[in-house]
Amino acid sequence: MIRIFAAATVALCATSAMAQFQQGNTRTTVNPQLVRLLEEGYDIKAAFAEAGVPYVILQKATSAYLCRGAGATVCEKLN
Repeated sequence: MIRIFAAATVALCATSAMAQFQQGNTRTTVNPQLVRLLEEGYDIKAAFAEAGVPYVILQKATSAYLCRGAGATVCEKLN
């Protein structure tokens, strides 16, 4: 039960971390590439922020991506 709660918390934090606020507007947009990777079955392995920029690491089998937010909402293939 604790493990499920922890996974849900990480997923929620990662999704929140990748949300980008448009200047002068309260509308929230989410990185579409991150959403696509999650739909394709990638798992969130880590979520963190560095210098105010949110990052999420996703993995599926031997394939991994690093997604970052704060203006440039892109995901880079790590391997």
